[in-house]
Amino acid sequence: MRTRHQDGWVEERGSRHKRWYGHYYVYVTDESGKEIRRHIGVQLGEKAKLRKWEAEGKLRKIIASATKAQPKPNSLTLDWFTRERFLPMRQAQWAPSTRETNLYTLEHHILPKLGDKALCELEKFHCQVFLNGLAEKGFSFTVVDHCRTMLKAILEEAADAELIGKNPARKLVNPETKEPEKHVLQKADSRLLLDSLPLRDRLIAMIAAFCAMRPGEIFGLRWSSWSGDHFHIEGTAWRGTLRPGKAKTKGSKAPVAVPDVLMPLLKTWRNECQNPPGDALMFPSEKGTPMRPENWLRGASNR
Repeated sequence: MRTRHQDGWVEERGSRHKRWYGHYYVYVTDESGKEIRRHIGVQLGEKAKLRKWEAEGKLRKIIASATKAQPKPNSLTLDWFTRERFLPMRQAQWAPSTRETNLYTLEHHILPKLGDKALCELEKFHCQVFLNGLAEKGFSFTVVDHCRTMLKAILEEAADAELIGKNPARKLVNPETKEPEKHVLQKADSRLLLDSLPLRDRLIAMIAAFCAMRPGEIFGLRWSSWSGDHFHIEGTAWRGTLRPGKAKTKGSKAPVAVPDVLMPLLKTWRNECQNPPGDALMFPSEKGTPMRPENWLRGASNR
């Protein structure tokens, strides 16, 4: 690859949510020895969190990383493209929990099996056999489908960059996977369980059961989130950190109906909390931070 100095350029994108987007070129030599210039675009981050000079500095680092040791097109591997091009572009868009899941999927499933394959040699056959192998090992539908989604996204970026002709993962299908064993608690046992819990833990368990809310949504609830007959998601909690305004999906921000059976428990719990201010967490940890679901579950099961 030909080396030359370049800083690239950044531009502002987005109507409602402003983001910095960077551009630069890479110069590669094809199999015939002809040099080809390719345009590369990367997401740099939200404008509200990143000044322009910071975005420009981030772009220069990306350029330095991408141009210092780029192999020839016929030797570009899936591992190289994922680490050097896909992740720098995509990680900034992922929530912390999503980033952890995606990186685990890449490091433990996709790259160990397919990472050393050259992009130009990677076929639909290889991708489908990889998914079939996961199913044969007993992995769940969720794991297999997530691998399919990640693989499709990576190769779509490679196709957009014109490093491959078309996306070989575009028409992959999920193989049959083993149905997970789902344990169901009988109604009488459910009542005994709830009655055995102290007020706070009983309320948390009932919100999870009757309102179908995710753990991150429950432990991100503030008293201002409760408006009479419904909750509205003002943010979520992850690993003991409150993320205001964040939700898993746009639909997650829709009002969540509160059944009548929860009303007296909510009022009693608020009184026990000595009528806290609206911005106070509904279920804080001893440190005043959002509880971690695993810590709550461990503590509730030991009581």
